[in-house]
Amino acid sequence: MPHNEIKILLIEDDSDDIYLIKNYLEKDKKTKYHFQTFSSLRESKKHLGCCEHDVVILDLGLEDSEGLDTLKKFITFKFNAPIIVLTGINNEEMGEKAIKIGAEDYLSKSMLNQALLTKTIKYSIERHALYLKIKTQAEQDPLTKLPNRKVFFEKLETLINQGKRNQLTIALIMIDLDGFKPINDTLGHQAGDELLQKFSARLKKTVRISDAIARFGGDEFCMLVTNYKNTEELLQIVNNKHEELNKPYLIDNNGKNESIQIGVSMGVAEWHKDISSKKLIAIADQALYKSKETNKGGITLGSCCKKREG
Repeated sequence: MPHNEIKILLIEDDSDDIYLIKNYLEKDKKTKYHFQTFSSLRESKKHLGCCEHDVVILDLGLEDSEGLDTLKKFITFKFNAPIIVLTGINNEEMGEKAIKIGAEDYLSKSMLNQALLTKTIKYSIERHALYLKIKTQAEQDPLTKLPNRKVFFEKLETLINQGKRNQLTIALIMIDLDGFKPINDTLGHQAGDELLQKFSARLKKTVRISDAIARFGGDEFCMLVTNYKNTEELLQIVNNKHEELNKPYLIDNNGKNESIQIGVSMGVAEWHKDISSKKLIAIADQALYKSKETNKGGITLGSCCKKREG
Protein backbone atom coordinates (compact mmCIF):
# COMPACT_ATOMS: atom_id res chain seq x y z
CA MET A 1 0.00 0.00 0.00
CA PRO A 2 1.34 3.53 -0.81
CA HIS A 3 2.82 5.46 2.10
CA ASN A 4 -0.05 7.97 1.91
CA GLU A 5 -2.65 5.25 2.53
CA ILE A 6 -3.16 3.57 5.91
CA LYS A 7 -5.23 0.51 6.76
CA ILE A 8 -6.82 0.71 10.23
CA LEU A 9 -8.35 -2.07 12.26
CA LEU A 10 -10.82 -0.27 14.52
CA ILE A 11 -12.25 -2.27 17.43
CA GLU A 12 -14.94 -0.06 18.98
CA ASP A 13 -18.54 -0.73 20.03
CA ASP A 14 -19.78 2.86 20.26
CA SER A 15 -21.18 4.06 16.93
CA ASP A 16 -20.74 7.72 17.90
CA ASP A 17 -17.04 7.21 18.59
CA ILE A 18 -16.63 5.30 15.32
CA TYR A 19 -18.22 8.19 13.45
CA LEU A 20 -16.03 10.72 15.29
CA ILE A 21 -12.78 8.87 14.51
CA LYS A 22 -13.62 8.44 10.84
CA ASN A 23 -14.71 12.06 10.58
CA TYR A 24 -11.44 13.31 12.10
CA LEU A 25 -9.35 11.21 9.72
CA GLU A 26 -11.32 12.28 6.65
CA LYS A 27 -10.04 15.79 7.34
CA ASP A 28 -6.46 14.64 6.76
CA LYS A 29 -6.06 15.50 3.08
CA LYS A 30 -2.52 14.05 2.88
CA THR A 31 -3.53 10.51 3.76
CA LYS A 32 -6.32 8.15 2.76
CA TYR A 33 -7.53 5.86 5.55
CA HIS A 34 -9.16 2.46 5.04
CA PHE A 35 -11.17 0.98 7.90
CA GLN A 36 -12.20 -2.45 9.03
CA THR A 37 -14.41 -2.11 12.11
CA PHE A 38 -15.49 -4.66 14.73
CA SER A 39 -17.48 -4.16 17.90
CA SER A 40 -15.94 -6.94 20.01
CA LEU A 41 -12.76 -8.94 20.52
CA ARG A 42 -14.64 -12.10 19.65
CA GLU A 43 -15.70 -10.72 16.28
CA SER A 44 -12.27 -9.27 15.48
CA LYS A 45 -10.50 -12.56 16.24
CA LYS A 46 -12.65 -14.40 13.69
CA HIS A 47 -11.59 -12.06 10.88
CA LEU A 48 -7.98 -11.17 11.72
CA GLY A 49 -6.49 -13.31 8.97
CA CYS A 50 -8.58 -11.83 6.16
CA CYS A 51 -6.30 -8.84 5.46
CA GLU A 52 -3.32 -6.91 6.75
CA HIS A 53 -3.52 -3.64 8.69
CA ASP A 54 -0.99 -0.92 9.43
CA VAL A 55 -2.36 -0.05 12.86
CA VAL A 56 -4.97 -1.16 15.41
CA ILE A 57 -7.14 1.28 17.34
CA LEU A 58 -8.52 -0.62 20.31
CA ASP A 59 -11.16 0.63 22.72
CA LEU A 60 -10.48 -0.82 26.16
CA GLY A 61 -14.18 -0.87 27.04
CA LEU A 62 -15.97 -3.35 24.79
CA GLU A 63 -19.11 -5.45 25.09
CA ASP A 64 -17.06 -8.60 25.79
CA SER A 65 -14.05 -7.16 27.65
CA GLU A 66 -13.13 -4.28 29.92
CA GLY A 67 -10.01 -2.32 30.85
CA LEU A 68 -6.45 -3.58 30.41
CA ASP A 69 -7.73 -7.15 30.08
CA THR A 70 -8.97 -6.12 26.63
CA LEU A 71 -5.43 -5.28 25.56
CA LYS A 72 -3.97 -8.42 27.14
CA LYS A 73 -6.48 -10.61 25.32
CA PHE A 74 -5.89 -8.90 21.98
CA ILE A 75 -2.11 -9.31 22.29
CA THR A 76 -2.60 -13.08 22.57
CA PHE A 77 -4.03 -12.99 19.02
CA LYS A 78 -0.42 -12.24 17.89
CA PHE A 79 -1.53 -9.59 15.43
CA ASN A 80 1.58 -7.94 14.02
CA ALA A 81 0.66 -4.25 13.98
CA PRO A 82 1.08 -1.34 16.41
CA ILE A 83 -1.79 -0.97 18.88
CA ILE A 84 -3.23 2.38 19.97
CA VAL A 85 -5.62 2.00 22.90
CA LEU A 86 -8.60 4.27 23.53
CA THR A 87 -9.72 5.03 27.06
CA GLY A 88 -13.02 6.58 28.05
CA ILE A 89 -11.40 8.67 30.74
CA ASN A 90 -8.23 10.73 30.90
CA ASN A 91 -6.20 8.20 32.87
CA GLU A 92 -2.43 8.62 32.46
CA GLU A 93 -1.69 5.68 34.75
CA MET A 94 -3.81 3.30 32.69
CA GLY A 95 -2.18 4.56 29.48
CA GLU A 96 1.31 3.98 30.86
CA LYS A 97 0.34 0.48 31.99
CA ALA A 98 -1.05 -0.21 28.52
CA ILE A 99 2.30 0.73 26.94
CA LYS A 100 4.15 -1.56 29.36
CA ILE A 101 1.82 -4.40 28.38
CA GLY A 102 2.46 -3.88 24.69
CA ALA A 103 0.49 -0.94 23.27
CA GLU A 104 2.37 1.52 21.07
CA ASP A 105 0.44 4.52 22.44
CA TYR A 106 -2.83 5.53 24.09
CA LEU A 107 -5.47 8.21 23.60
CA SER A 108 -8.18 9.50 25.88
CA LYS A 109 -11.51 9.97 24.11
CA SER A 110 -12.11 13.15 26.08
CA MET A 111 -8.89 14.68 24.67
CA LEU A 112 -9.30 13.39 21.10
CA ASN A 113 -8.96 15.75 18.15
CA GLN A 114 -7.96 15.49 14.50
CA ALA A 115 -4.34 16.63 14.89
CA LEU A 116 -3.63 14.38 17.88
CA LEU A 117 -5.26 11.33 16.26
CA THR A 118 -3.40 11.58 12.93
CA LYS A 119 -0.07 12.30 14.64
CA THR A 120 -0.46 9.37 17.02
CA ILE A 121 -1.34 6.96 14.21
CA LYS A 122 1.60 7.94 12.01
CA TYR A 123 4.15 8.05 14.84
CA SER A 124 2.97 4.66 16.12
CA ILE A 125 3.46 3.09 12.69
CA GLU A 126 6.95 4.62 12.38
CA ARG A 127 8.04 3.53 15.87
CA HIS A 128 6.72 0.02 15.35
CA ALA A 129 8.58 -0.31 12.04
CA LEU A 130 11.80 0.87 13.71
CA TYR A 131 11.30 -1.59 16.56
CA LEU A 132 10.81 -4.48 14.11
CA LYS A 133 13.94 -3.47 12.21
CA ILE A 134 16.06 -3.38 15.37
CA LYS A 135 14.55 -6.66 16.58
CA THR A 136 15.33 -8.34 13.26
CA GLN A 137 18.92 -7.09 13.31
CA ALA A 138 19.36 -8.45 16.83
CA GLU A 139 17.87 -11.87 16.06
CA GLN A 140 18.75 -12.58 12.43
CA ASP A 141 21.98 -13.65 10.78
CA PRO A 142 22.59 -10.91 8.17
CA LEU A 143 23.94 -13.19 5.41
CA THR A 144 21.53 -16.14 5.50
CA LYS A 145 18.52 -14.39 7.11
CA LEU A 146 18.21 -17.37 9.47
CA PRO A 147 17.75 -16.89 13.21
CA ASN A 148 21.07 -16.45 14.99
CA ARG A 149 22.65 -18.45 17.80
CA LYS A 150 21.09 -16.31 20.57
CA VAL A 151 17.55 -16.91 19.28
CA PHE A 152 18.27 -20.62 18.89
CA PHE A 153 19.45 -20.96 22.50
CA GLU A 154 16.27 -19.24 23.70
CA LYS A 155 14.12 -21.56 21.56
CA LEU A 156 15.95 -24.61 22.89
CA GLU A 157 15.42 -23.55 26.52
CA THR A 158 11.73 -22.92 25.83
CA LEU A 159 11.27 -26.35 24.23
CA ILE A 160 13.09 -28.12 27.07
CA ASN A 161 10.84 -26.42 29.62
CA GLN A 162 7.81 -27.51 27.58
CA GLY A 163 9.27 -31.00 27.29
CA LYS A 164 9.58 -31.35 31.05
CA ARG A 165 5.88 -30.54 31.44
CA ASN A 166 4.44 -32.31 28.41
CA GLN A 167 6.81 -35.19 27.63
CA LEU A 168 7.78 -33.53 24.35
CA THR A 169 10.27 -35.33 22.10
CA ILE A 170 13.18 -33.02 21.18
CA ALA A 171 16.27 -33.65 19.07
CA LEU A 172 19.15 -31.29 18.32
CA ILE A 173 20.98 -31.69 15.01
CA MET A 174 24.29 -29.94 14.41
CA ILE A 175 25.11 -29.52 10.70
CA ASP A 176 28.45 -28.73 9.06
CA LEU A 177 29.40 -28.31 5.40
CA ASP A 178 32.31 -30.51 4.34
CA GLY A 179 34.96 -28.88 2.17
CA PHE A 180 33.58 -25.37 2.45
CA LYS A 181 36.98 -23.67 2.86
CA PRO A 182 38.34 -24.88 -0.52
CA ILE A 183 35.33 -23.30 -2.23
CA ASN A 184 36.18 -19.96 -0.63
CA ASP A 185 39.82 -20.43 -1.63
CA THR A 186 39.20 -21.43 -5.26
CA LEU A 187 36.03 -19.57 -6.21
CA GLY A 188 36.25 -16.65 -3.77
CA HIS A 189 34.30 -15.48 -0.74
CA GLN A 190 31.42 -14.20 -2.86
CA ALA A 191 30.80 -17.72 -4.15
CA GLY A 192 31.14 -19.03 -0.59
CA ASP A 193 28.54 -16.55 0.62
CA GLU A 194 26.20 -17.53 -2.22
CA LEU A 195 26.58 -21.20 -1.29
CA LEU A 196 25.72 -20.45 2.35
CA GLN A 197 22.64 -18.50 1.23
CA LYS A 198 21.44 -21.27 -1.09
CA PHE A 199 22.11 -23.92 1.54
CA SER A 200 20.11 -21.87 4.07
CA ALA A 201 17.22 -21.45 1.62
CA ARG A 202 17.12 -25.20 1.05
CA LEU A 203 17.40 -25.87 4.77
CA LYS A 204 14.33 -23.67 5.32
CA LYS A 205 12.36 -25.80 2.84
CA THR A 206 13.12 -28.98 4.79
CA VAL A 207 11.78 -27.54 8.04
CA ARG A 208 8.43 -28.71 9.38
CA ILE A 209 6.20 -26.24 11.26
CA SER A 210 7.31 -27.72 14.59
CA ASP A 211 11.05 -27.52 13.77
CA ALA A 212 13.50 -24.65 14.22
CA ILE A 213 16.76 -23.77 12.48
CA ALA A 214 19.59 -21.28 12.91
CA ARG A 215 23.06 -20.42 11.68
CA PHE A 216 25.43 -21.32 14.48
CA GLY A 217 28.44 -19.62 12.89
CA GLY A 218 30.65 -19.97 9.81
CA ASP A 219 29.47 -23.01 7.83
CA GLU A 220 27.80 -24.59 10.85
CA PHE A 221 24.04 -24.73 11.30
CA CYS A 222 21.68 -26.27 13.83
CA MET A 223 18.17 -27.64 13.84
CA LEU A 224 15.62 -28.62 16.44
CA VAL A 225 13.22 -31.43 15.57
CA THR A 226 10.21 -32.09 17.81
CA ASN A 227 6.98 -34.10 17.83
CA TYR A 228 8.38 -37.39 16.53
CA LYS A 229 7.32 -40.77 17.92
CA ASN A 230 10.65 -42.52 18.49
CA THR A 231 14.30 -42.67 17.46
CA GLU A 232 13.49 -44.61 14.29
CA GLU A 233 11.11 -41.90 13.08
CA LEU A 234 13.64 -39.21 14.03
CA LEU A 235 16.31 -40.94 11.91
CA GLN A 236 13.93 -41.07 8.97
CA ILE A 237 13.25 -37.34 9.30
CA VAL A 238 16.97 -36.55 9.55
CA ASN A 239 17.85 -38.83 6.62
CA ASN A 240 15.26 -37.08 4.42
CA LYS A 241 16.72 -33.69 5.29
CA HIS A 242 20.27 -34.97 4.77
CA GLU A 243 19.43 -36.34 1.32
CA GLU A 244 17.89 -33.04 0.23
CA LEU A 245 20.76 -30.92 1.56
CA ASN A 246 23.36 -33.11 -0.20
CA LYS A 247 22.01 -32.34 -3.68
CA PRO A 248 24.27 -30.10 -5.86
CA TYR A 249 24.07 -26.29 -5.68
CA LEU A 250 24.34 -23.93 -8.66
CA ILE A 251 26.80 -21.13 -7.86
CA ASP A 252 27.73 -18.13 -10.01
CA ASN A 253 31.39 -18.41 -11.09
CA ASN A 254 32.41 -15.37 -13.13
CA GLY A 255 29.02 -15.13 -14.78
CA LYS A 256 28.59 -18.86 -15.32
CA ASN A 257 26.50 -21.24 -13.23
CA GLU A 258 28.70 -23.91 -11.72
CA SER A 259 27.35 -27.02 -10.04
CA ILE A 260 28.88 -27.49 -6.60
CA GLN A 261 28.61 -30.79 -4.77
CA ILE A 262 29.31 -30.36 -1.07
CA GLY A 263 28.99 -32.92 1.70
CA VAL A 264 26.86 -32.36 4.78
CA SER A 265 27.87 -33.90 8.12
CA MET A 266 25.35 -34.15 10.94
CA GLY A 267 25.48 -34.91 14.65
CA VAL A 268 22.22 -35.85 16.39
CA ALA A 269 21.41 -35.64 20.10
CA GLU A 270 18.07 -36.57 21.66
CA TRP A 271 16.90 -34.73 24.74
CA HIS A 272 15.87 -36.63 27.87
CA LYS A 273 14.65 -35.13 31.12
CA ASP A 274 18.04 -35.45 32.85
CA ILE A 275 19.92 -33.56 30.10
CA SER A 276 20.42 -29.78 30.20
CA SER A 277 20.50 -27.63 27.08
CA LYS A 278 24.25 -27.14 27.51
CA LYS A 279 24.81 -30.89 27.74
CA LEU A 280 22.57 -31.53 24.73
CA ILE A 281 24.61 -29.13 22.61
CA ALA A 282 27.85 -30.77 23.77
CA ILE A 283 26.59 -34.25 22.83
CA ALA A 284 25.43 -33.07 19.39
CA ASP A 285 28.79 -31.34 18.89
CA GLN A 286 30.65 -34.54 19.76
CA ALA A 287 28.49 -36.51 17.34
CA LEU A 288 29.15 -33.93 14.61
CA TYR A 289 32.89 -34.12 15.26
CA LYS A 290 32.72 -37.91 14.88
CA SER A 291 30.85 -37.49 11.58
CA LYS A 292 33.55 -35.13 10.33
CA GLU A 293 36.40 -37.39 11.42
CA THR A 294 35.18 -40.92 10.65
CA ASN A 295 31.97 -40.63 8.67
CA LYS A 296 32.40 -37.46 6.60
CA GLY A 297 29.18 -36.46 4.92
CA GLY A 298 27.19 -38.79 7.15
CA ILE A 299 24.97 -38.79 10.23
CA THR A 300 26.17 -39.76 13.71
CA LEU A 301 23.89 -40.38 16.69
CA GLY A 302 25.05 -38.95 20.00
CA SER A 303 25.45 -41.03 23.13
CA CYS A 304 22.04 -39.95 24.48
CA CYS A 305 20.11 -41.38 21.53
CA LYS A 306 18.40 -44.62 22.42
CA LYS A 307 15.67 -46.80 21.02
CA ARG A 308 12.20 -45.96 22.33
CA GLU A 309 8.77 -47.31 21.67
CA GLY A 310 6.45 -45.19 19.55
